[in-house]
Amino acid sequence: MYIELSSTTKAVQKAEIIEEISIQLKDNYPDSALAILNQGIDLIKKEENNPKARNQDELLMSMAFLMYRKADILASFSRNYEQAKEYLQQANINGKKAADLNKGNASRYDLLRGNIYLVKGNIDFFVNNYDSCLVNYKNASELFKITGNTFDLMRCYNNMGSVNRIIENFGTALEYLVEALNYFEETNDKSSLSAVYTNIGLIYESISDFPQAVDYFQKAMQINEEIGNTRLMAINSLNLGNVFLNLGEIQKARYYYELSLNNNTKINNRLGVANAMINLAGVYYALNDTLKFKEFYNNGVTIFKEIQNWEGYASSLHKYGESLLDLKQYDKALKTLMESREVFSRINNRLGIVGVDEIIASLYKETGNPQKAIQIASQAYEEAVKNDFKLNSLKLSQLLSTLWEEQGNPTRSLFYLKAYNAFNDELNAIESHKNVMEMEARFQSEKKQSQIDFLKNQSELDALKIKHQRLFIYLSIGVI
Repeated sequence: MYIELSSTTKAVQKAEIIEEISIQLKDNYPDSALAILNQGIDLIKKEENNPKARNQDELLMSMAFLMYRKADILASFSRNYEQAKEYLQQANINGKKAADLNKGNASRYDLLRGNIYLVKGNIDFFVNNYDSCLVNYKNASELFKITGNTFDLMRCYNNMGSVNRIIENFGTALEYLVEALNYFEETNDKSSLSAVYTNIGLIYESISDFPQAVDYFQKAMQINEEIGNTRLMAINSLNLGNVFLNLGEIQKARYYYELSLNNNTKINNRLGVANAMINLAGVYYALNDTLKFKEFYNNGVTIFKEIQNWEGYASSLHKYGESLLDLKQYDKALKTLMESREVFSRINNRLGIVGVDEIIASLYKETGNPQKAIQIASQAYEEAVKNDFKLNSLKLSQLLSTLWEEQGNPTRSLFYLKAYNAFNDELNAIESHKNVMEMEARFQSEKKQSQIDFLKNQSELDALKIKHQRLFIYLSIGVI
């Protein structure tokens, strides 16, 4: 017996298909994914206005998930955070209404809420608000546990691993990532597995274990090529370029940066294009190719400005100003550094401000204005100590000790020299502790557990050094 489906049921089923198609499209074709989601939203709106529409709760829940999917793409690809937040808010309102109308929707609403928290966490991640980010991821993970949604829970663990890597809790990061790795290996979810490999590679890069980093990035690249995910290929090409640049293998670095540039260009990922261009500028700077350096630098910075990625823009100006100082183009260097500082201040990036002030103080020292250098360096030093920016504190204390010595004030010079020695001793102690942990890790019986034990007490020293020794590097992180 044939039963005619209601228009509401048909609309909801079509919306579910649209949602699945958007998931398949979003990595390589986010604009197309947004377009088809808009079609789904229009479809549900039309049915909501249908006088014969049934099951209002189903329409509300369907609309809620379409809006969440749209918010996810707006946040992760378009970086339109405010609009993404608006869609998340509306998704939550619709989901709650659906749950209130039909208690049978309670579990789906919990799943929706978990995904809303996950996207909120991603937004916090992209704007470097890591405390709030972890809170949102924790809330998401609790809801995924309640609903028994292991896939989304493991996505959350991957992202929590990524955040903990950035804040240098390497052991905690690897615990989350290994759990996600095990699950995605068992389920053969290659796209998610690639993201986890990428994040583990970034951990090893952070602690200067470059061979391990290369191994994981290449594993990710192999999967990216196999599944034809151009966006992830671009990300891991950039990461491989970063590692080879740190290893001093300039030509390999250039190869992978160019590969990243080509892949990002294919999918019109302008942020990825800008990152690749800035990194290529760093390569050409190292090769003393001034024309190529300026070409790629200017193009990259222009894109950062056009897409309003202010952290990338400010960081590029910072490093360019440092390069100009190295070339003794003082006026141009100061102008560039001051613009970088202004942008960092506007986005409240304190580490960026301290880093720029350190270079500005050095510039005034070189140009014969020690009082101005002392003033700026002292303020930066206080900020570095307050925020536990260890390497900045070390470098600024050394600079201030030298400046006061040159000014004939041995008391102040000695004060900062003692501070420098204290910071240096602390970092050396961490380095020694790291070596002990390396030896202990050799005796662990299981490979994955040994990785966790090795990194749980890992030092911050190498990560701090890596952050400051690069010319132009912007890491691409796997949040999914």
